[in-house]
Amino acid sequence: MNEHKEKAVAHLLEHRQELVSVLERVDMALAALEAKKPASNRSSRATKACCTKKEVIAIFTGLLRDNEELSVSELEELAKDQIVNERQKSLSGFAMRMKEALADSLFTEYAPGKYRLARREDQSR
Repeated sequence: MNEHKEKAVAHLLEHRQELVSVLERVDMALAALEAKKPASNRSSRATKACCTKKEVIAIFTGLLRDNEELSVSELEELAKDQIVNERQKSLSGFAMRMKEALADSLFTEYAPGKYRLARREDQSR
């Protein structure tokens, strides 16, 4: 009986070694295939989501709350930085979203090119 067990164990160990060899060849083949992938394959590249009007309004509100007033160029620069670096989103369509956001009643252009959060006295104008 022991001889039978020893033969079975030897057979299993042999089979195990064959499987390990197969796995090593598969791993090498996969590594070679991954190395051959083209770097600029557009179909596999993930596209970033674009910012929404609601997000731009939220960003502008935070910026103006922190800074009280900002020029259009300051708002644009700071908002773009947040969109790209903090929210990891694309700037595609940002110019339109910015225009829409600045037209919102939350903001007022109190001087040419200068914005702040709307105040009650701004609302009566």
